Amino acid sequence: MVNTGRRTGPQTVVVHGRIVGMPDAWGNRLPVDAYKEMGTTDKSYLMFNRGNNPFPNKFVFIGELSNTDGSFDLVSPNHPVYVPHESLFIDLTNQADLSNHRPQTNFRIISPQWIGGYKHYEIGTIQAPWRVEPNVVSSFKGRKFAYPADFANALAGDAGPFRGPGSLEIFGLDGYPEIEDLFKILERESKGRDTGVVSKMAKELTPVLGLNLSKIRSSNDVFRMALERCSDTRFNTLNMDGFKGPQLGNAIHKAFGGRFATFTGFNGRAAFCAFVYAAGALESGLKVHAAFGPIGNDYVISVVVS
Repeated sequence: MVNTGRRTGPQTVVVHGRIVGMPDAWGNRLPVDAYKEMGTTDKSYLMFNRGNNPFPNKFVFIGELSNTDGSFDLVSPNHPVYVPHESLFIDLTNQADLSNHRPQTNFRIISPQWIGGYKHYEIGTIQAPWRVEPNVVSSFKGRKFAYPADFANALAGDAGPFRGPGSLEIFGLDGYPEIEDLFKILERESKGRDTGVVSKMAKELTPVLGLNLSKIRSSNDVFRMALERCSDTRFNTLNMDGFKGPQLGNAIHKAFGGRFATFTGFNGRAAFCAFVYAAGALESGLKVHAAFGPIGNDYVISVVVS
């Protein structure tokens, strides 16, 4: 894309990046559902293509929607090599309200890489001037939650002692059969097949969570304290490492066996809290029933304790 004075043939250019919104109350910069266009404002190129260009002040090479995580890979085939770097732009259109934003992107200072015969530009993370509403990750007794610590706090308030009946849902975990398997085991245990895995789970979780042994008199004390620990609002920050999702998954794996669950992301954290609540309900003599499948546009893990 550098004007060398030689009219060489076109090339394929790929631009990689990610679009996020303004930080929320917990510092999360959530991905933006946006349409992206890459083009040029070079006057000579606009003049040359004025017969087949619908825009008076720009020429668009390629456009597409971003992925669910905000990432994108704009592929511009037959890209002219003589278009000046400084004329290139990326335009964003917020799909929520159709507002527009053109970030400051200087292609001149970005060093491309040749991979597979294509010219790749990595422009990093673009912060758009939009606030993004977080997706709902869970619900409990009709209340919906977008943040896992708020969900854990609601569960903890119902966990001393565990009371029923109650229902909860975890959204967005399509493709996580290892988490579904855990709820299936709890359901089998509640039907009279008591193998002691719930008590073992409490023992395995205690050191991982750093719980005070002097305050533990039963497995349900562990489950209640686990939910209280998970209700710390710092776990509403996605990049907070202190949640120990993989270590918690390993502790549960030691008790239950089967496939390994890591409980990462907001949905994974909510799933861990739901599993702890269901285990506590089972330990209190309640029945656990779990169902899995799509509801509307969501994939839902539904758990009922009674």
